[in-house]
Amino acid sequence: MEIRPRIGGFFRPFGTTWFIIEFLKGNGPQDSKEIDPDIGSPMTDIHSEYKSALHRALYKMRYSSFTRYFGHLKRIGWVIKSGMTEPSTIQDDYPQAPSRVFYRLTVAGWKATPEEIADPIQTLYQYSREQRSAKRSRYARPLARLFLLYVSLPRRGGGCNCFLTQTPFLFL
Repeated sequence: MEIRPRIGGFFRPFGTTWFIIEFLKGNGPQDSKEIDPDIGSPMTDIHSEYKSALHRALYKMRYSSFTRYFGHLKRIGWVIKSGMTEPSTIQDDYPQAPSRVFYRLTVAGWKATPEEIADPIQTLYQYSREQRSAKRSRYARPLARLFLLYVSLPRRGGGCNCFLTQTPFLFL
């Protein structure tokens, strides 16, 4: 089954959430390595496998984008630390550096529906599709009318010229 948004589509050949979920299930998506789902895998290894799969599909993603996306999955409750860690390479030179933390799927992650997987940010914030997508309208939220107070420099006789505009202003 292809997982794509109802409106528009991915710019990637496959979704990040779908890959993470399938990888942590131990399915080895897109020719990635298969892992033990009870042990899990460090986020850096998941990213490395994801990046390799994207390279095989001629697409790239930055690590910072991946970690932010992975953070969304942790906030939803689909991914948790498995309790297993291992030393990181940087600890050879800097022992205080953090260890590599393994992550695994939660029960909720195993039960995530294709619709939830297709757009985890929409799932996280409980947006409707219309609010989430700016493709249908320019703004996701209704615009507030802004009335500005203009203040001019004081006149010679003292005081100032102050007035409220009668027309709404929009800052783009």
